[in-house]
Amino acid sequence: PTRRSSDLNLINTLSDALEAHELVKLNVLKSCPDDVRQVALDLASGAHAEVVQIIGKTIVLYRESREHRRIELPR
Repeated sequence: PTRRSSDLNLINTLSDALEAHELVKLNVLKSCPDDVRQVALDLASGAHAEVVQIIGKTIVLYRESREHRRIELPR
């Protein structure tokens, strides 16, 4: 598989996880040379999500679920 198809598979899997759980925590491998903030922004953009938090190499993303809404945000 090409890198593009791998990226699309990752985004689709992430999108499915966000739909099911709304909050998703990801760990970027220590061997990854890319900037963690840029990885977070790229993943959030691809999955139409928001970056909640970045601590070290751990990223937390949020996207409101259409079918399984669990988190109620204050207005």
